[in-house]
Amino acid sequence: MNDGINTNGIAVGTDHTIFVTRGIDGTFAYSYDDTSTYITYINDSDFAHDVVIGSNNTILICDEFTGLRAYTYINGIFTCTAQINENGSAMDLAVGNDGTIFLANFFDGFARSYIYENNAFTNIAHINDGGD
Repeated sequence: MNDGINTNGIAVGTDHTIFVTRGIDGTFAYSYDDTSTYITYINDSDFAHDVVIGSNNTILICDEFTGLRAYTYINGIFTCTAQINENGSAMDLAVGNDGTIFLANFFDGFARSYIYENNAFTNIAHINDGGD
């Protein structure tokens, strides 16, 4: 599919839904039911950089200006369950085997790590290598 929009991040859910972050255009979810392709769209951030699937199929999206958000995605509907912004520019995400979320921040150092439970993020570590 080429609709002229730049793709920043991509993740595949357990139900085979494909989640794509597209900068200022937000995040898209693509699903296919053997006959049709369905597209759902959300843009409640300023610049969506990356997307990963966390524990319990939580959709995690990092944004350049509003930080890290967690969503559920059920029946084609995104619902924001948590958000945290600690004065950085969230650029990249990864999730460890134990569910720890790693967030690369551009402005305030190298990385932060979080746990996500009970619909909240808790910062458990921060490495600062100088940043910009």
